[in-house]
Amino acid sequence: MRFANRVPLLYQSGDCAITKAASQVDWKRYGVPGDRIPEAPVVIFVHFASVWVPFTSESKEAIANYPVIIKEIKLALQDCARRLGLYLSGVRRAERIAQKKQIFERYAEDTAKALGELTGEVEEKIKKTILKIVEERWGEIVAEEGEENAKENQKENNSKGKG
Repeated sequence: MRFANRVPLLYQSGDCAITKAASQVDWKRYGVPGDRIPEAPVVIFVHFASVWVPFTSESKEAIANYPVIIKEIKLALQDCARRLGLYLSGVRRAERIAQKKQIFERYAEDTAKALGELTGEVEEKIKKTILKIVEERWGEIVAEEGEENAKENQKENNSKGKG
């Protein structure tokens, strides 16, 4: 979506500085599939506000391709893409952890049965112990990730306050 001074830019999207800047970003680096423009369901919303917007024509169909404008839009998009990449990596990590936990929980009963036969212990007691260990193990990882995210957010907020 392209906007300049609250005016939607509907035509000549390929000639617009916003589209050129978005196509120069390496989206794969940030975990978003796509070569030039993201293929994933992503909305890129750029609002260009200035006292002087260099449109390509009087009809205000696109923003002119000035190198300074393209560079600044690209830098803003890369900053947003970094944050999106951090979020997406956290989502993927949580999915992997949930899968691993599910696998251990799925095989806890079979493992408890086999260990019960080998050791002579009660299967339910062994199963409860296995499930407790799984919960403790994956609970620690989730807690560590939460601390890392909190530290990252704190660093980001501190750097914004100084700048």
